[in-house]
Amino acid sequence: MVELKMDKVLFISAFHPGARGSIGAGEAICGDNLKKHVNNGSQVDVIVISPVTQYENPEIKALCHSYEVINVSKKDYLKGILFNAKYKSFIAPWFFTRVNKSLIKRINNKISHTNYDLVWLDFPSVLGVVKHILHPNIHYFAHDVVSQRTSRSLTKKPINKEIAKVEANLFCKLKKIVAMSHKDKLLLEQMNYKGVIEVADLGVQKVGEVLNGIPIEEVVDKFKDRKNLIFFGYMKRAENHWSIIWFIFFVFLKIRKHNPNIHLWILGLAPRPLLKLIGKCISNVHVAGAVSDPTLAFQKADLSVAPLLYGAGVKIKVLQMLEAGATVVATEVGAEGIESHKKLHIVNKTQFGKKILELLD
Repeated sequence: MVELKMDKVLFISAFHPGARGSIGAGEAICGDNLKKHVNNGSQVDVIVISPVTQYENPEIKALCHSYEVINVSKKDYLKGILFNAKYKSFIAPWFFTRVNKSLIKRINNKISHTNYDLVWLDFPSVLGVVKHILHPNIHYFAHDVVSQRTSRSLTKKPINKEIAKVEANLFCKLKKIVAMSHKDKLLLEQMNYKGVIEVADLGVQKVGEVLNGIPIEEVVDKFKDRKNLIFFGYMKRAENHWSIIWFIFFVFLKIRKHNPNIHLWILGLAPRPLLKLIGKCISNVHVAGAVSDPTLAFQKADLSVAPLLYGAGVKIKVLQMLEAGATVVATEVGAEGIESHKKLHIVNKTQFGKKILELLD
């Protein structure tokens, strides 16, 4: 009987696949990526370079041949940038914050002792690994195209050409890139990437497990006899924080004048102090923080909103809202990379409030 060869995969991630704790949407996708390798019959060795606020998912860990964790802090991020200075890490730090001497030593040690068929990189902050390892088959899951995100930032736009050059140079070391959308695939082609580009099948995206989240039923119980809008996201992220603040002052306050019964519920981990203060000072704005699972709120609210002003890549929160059956109003950035949907209304930011009032009427 001939024994079938099992592919060996070295899976390197900047966050725990399917993580618990302080998480964004990307960790769930990362977990799905790992499961696909396992389901394809691969033996998977994992190296996770994770912040201490995250915890491994025992179910996913059990699928792996090995699972090594390196916990990192902001101090370690600086070490990564210094370690990669000759690769212009000061211009584009996002690709190098996890890539330090200790990690590279560990990766090269594993590659020298195991004949891996594939090295898989998940998240931009480990992409800089390609400058330090030699392997003929490195694949990268592009959660977003970073130079597109920075092109929309007022502070980073002046140096965006240099950022794009750094990103494109790193891409040259890859055999394959898995993009989140057809739009991202086109962007990669425009960046002159010559390798294989595949568009991911994201499937149904479930919300990850948040520790000590408020039971969502406690939020939904307060919806009665109100017109309720939901915003959901990892609120520590600048694009979520500043976009919802813009929405409150330039959209919500105006539509509240037309309908004083409209309430805005902001759900998601780590709201910043400024947002919490706004929630205390402005009536009908509720900053709930982390919740157990927002799906019920998406289903029970009148509308979900995604008023993103900048950022890049597919917004998983919008997919989650639509999959829950919610009607969603989004800017072009908020709906980026998402196929047309009868319940997704994409509007210019100047028309955002008008569309909300129209749908609530």
